[in-house]
Amino acid sequence: MRNFSRFFLATGMLFLSVSGSSIAQKAIIIQPSFTYMDCRSMAVPPAPGDTLKVLAGRIQTLKFKYLQGSKEKPIVVINSGGQVGIATTAWGALAFENCQFIKVTGTGDKKIHFGFKLQGLECGLSFSEYSTDCEVEFVEIQGGRTSFFGIYAKKDFGGNPPVPYPQFNNLLIHNNYIHDVAEGLYIGETKSPGMEFRHVRIYNNVIENTGRESAQLANCVQDIEVHNNLFSNSGLENLAFQNNCLQVGGNTIGKYYNNILINSPGYGAIILGMGNIEVYNNYVESCIGSFIDDRYTPIAGSAVTVRNNYFKSARGAEIIKNMNQYNLMYFKDNRYDAAIPFLNNAGGMPPTLVNTGNIFTSVPVMLFNTVNGEYKINPGGPIEYRQIGPLSPEINSKRILKSGTVGSPYNGGLVEISASKYLAYPNPVIDRLTIAPFENGMTYKIFNSSGEMILTGKQESLSTSGLAKGAYFLTVHDSNGKPVHQAKIIKAK
Repeated sequence: MRNFSRFFLATGMLFLSVSGSSIAQKAIIIQPSFTYMDCRSMAVPPAPGDTLKVLAGRIQTLKFKYLQGSKEKPIVVINSGGQVGIATTAWGALAFENCQFIKVTGTGDKKIHFGFKLQGLECGLSFSEYSTDCEVEFVEIQGGRTSFFGIYAKKDFGGNPPVPYPQFNNLLIHNNYIHDVAEGLYIGETKSPGMEFRHVRIYNNVIENTGRESAQLANCVQDIEVHNNLFSNSGLENLAFQNNCLQVGGNTIGKYYNNILINSPGYGAIILGMGNIEVYNNYVESCIGSFIDDRYTPIAGSAVTVRNNYFKSARGAEIIKNMNQYNLMYFKDNRYDAAIPFLNNAGGMPPTLVNTGNIFTSVPVMLFNTVNGEYKINPGGPIEYRQIGPLSPEINSKRILKSGTVGSPYNGGLVEISASKYLAYPNPVIDRLTIAPFENGMTYKIFNSSGEMILTGKQESLSTSGLAKGAYFLTVHDSNGKPVHQAKIIKAK
């Protein structure tokens, strides 16, 4: 590759060296002294598909404005030559303003798990103003100089945004380590209406030791999933209404599942959205429990569903306090070990209220540890928790693993399938197994250890009450008969 241009920006202290060609995508080296890029003032700004390599050794803030990638070719910002450790007294350590189709990745050095380590006066990393289509992975954000936000994504309109409402699409936050800040994730302004967030994935993050919530979302209106995160030791400042693990704020929908919510003086999850909310298969320990209310305009005929969660050592007067009287409310098949009522419906009677299958029973402790932000589950821990908490980095934003070979009990051989986005729960199961998502035309089959098919059907939820205690094997087929999911199922009793 030949050197084709050099840029000296207006401040005199900002230096870039660029290698590539006028046709090929470029690798742009960002020197430690470089602090600010406004693409509007550059004769040749970075183009879609370019890679911005941030050299190790820098400590100064780094801010980008109007970076413009594309859906097919995002602009990648990556560490180079080791870990980039930004420790600054500026507002933020790494900031993106009015940027689109950007990927920040700390995978530039295979020897280092988190290639960026960020400390700013107020914020570690931000996507602000009219930014959209942004991703961040393998970044560590810690306190010290960072006094408030870990990751910040929003623009404030004070509840009066322009019409049509601005949109932030495709926000991916995964495989990051955020600790010792005030607010771990701050996604969307708290007043509604506001900038609308659509297609959000937050997963595989470890967020520990926060003064307020581990994560707070608001104005997240379409296709929202928060899953397989560890939110631990939140609300350490114990401020009223800001001492919870997870806050699903106003004007928000979504699926919240497979998370560990542990040790806060407030609630494990406070659900204040507008409906179309599912909270399932989470492990909640040493919190008050969960609080549910409505904020902004409820979606007519939509549901809030809390199912198949594990509540251990809950504090307070009840496991769930519900004050939402507008959405359809479903509380099903949860486990809890505190000798308190499961549900307190304290805000008036919703149009539908289902409270069934919630069992006061022994809830085993979740066994795991974190070392420098890397989550490790104890392999000897309870089998029902194997899908809860951060998973390996191979999980992508749609929860699909890399292809692998999975043993199939029913044909004596091996079937090559793409590892699944589907989930069968609870596992171990007592009387009813649910497969989610269960799509049109799908079928399931259950085999015993001898390879005999003993159950088959086409529904999302199936009765296992007639099965004897022991191990079984589940296969799920799509509408074309192709196997898309396989799992070993344990019938508990």
